[in-house]
Amino acid sequence: MGKLIQLVIILALLFFAWKWWQGHQTGSPATAGGGATDLCTPYVRSATTAWSSGIRNFSAGPPYETAAWDSFRSDMENRIREADSHCSCSLESCAKAKEAMSGLRDMVTSVDGMIRNNSAPPSDLVQRQESVDNLADQARELAGQGK
Repeated sequence: MGKLIQLVIILALLFFAWKWWQGHQTGSPATAGGGATDLCTPYVRSATTAWSSGIRNFSAGPPYETAAWDSFRSDMENRIREADSHCSCSLESCAKAKEAMSGLRDMVTSVDGMIRNNSAPPSDLVQRQESVDNLADQARELAGQGK
């Protein structure tokens, strides 16, 4: 009889562990305010990562390859739009994510002007990128907390 009770307890623990794991795999941390937070921050991360890795091709100074820039800018605008569309909830994480995407959109616009005018990169570009990255990190942390 003792072995049967042990088996039932082990099965119950496995069941609860499986349910817990399932909840964390599907990203069900909080849905207050109408949208699951896990639907927002991955798109923000994708946009900020793409910007960080792609902008290096255009930070050396003029002359710039405008066709490459146009393609990169278009990709960035699409990523920002996609992040915005997934970050429409009223949670703090979505607000931070929207703020990050607004900053990123401003950087894309600034660099677009730089490339079109064949001028040097804005002197505050690194600080602006750091600010956007920090906002994206804050959004991810808040999402992890269900906020």
